[in-house]
Amino acid sequence: MKKVLLSLVTLMVVFMSCNQQSEKKETEKEVTKEEKIEKLYQKIENEELKTTMEEVETYGKIIELDPNDVNAYLGRAEINEFFDVQSALNDYNKVIELQPNEAVGYEKRGHFRLWKLENYQGAIEDFSKAIELNPDNPFNYYNRADAILYAKGKDNIKLACEDYKKSAELGNEGAYSRINQWCR
Repeated sequence: MKKVLLSLVTLMVVFMSCNQQSEKKETEKEVTKEEKIEKLYQKIENEELKTTMEEVETYGKIIELDPNDVNAYLGRAEINEFFDVQSALNDYNKVIELQPNEAVGYEKRGHFRLWKLENYQGAIEDFSKAIELNPDNPFNYYNRADAILYAKGKDNIKLACEDYKKSAELGNEGAYSRINQWCR
């Protein structure tokens, strides 16, 4: 009986020791993942990468490690605006999916739609949502006004002028040139 009891106690100690080592390894993996992400961001920030495509690949590695890293999607999208328009749009869409109640995704995608895709109606929708989420950002009004003019032409100068004036009221000095140009 003592041998059986001793064997059981030994097995329990071995099992607990293995379990603790397993938990320790899992914790180490999480730290390692965070450290890897930090090192990848440092490479980007320190401009250690030789080409823009290496930077895109590095953002991709960060996303593989953390599929919810909004900054990685934003960084990759900003580069891909020049090389892969559809990938850039997909990344901006992902940012909005991950943070639907934050203005930054709508601002970035709106700017991209306005100037790269010439999707003026889409830009108007994005800047309108950004304004709803962050009504104190003067540049969203300014960009929406530009999109209104491009989308609807001179027929909607009054609507665009309202946004230019709001942009100026919120501190965007650049809006005055548009006001002087369109809103007399």
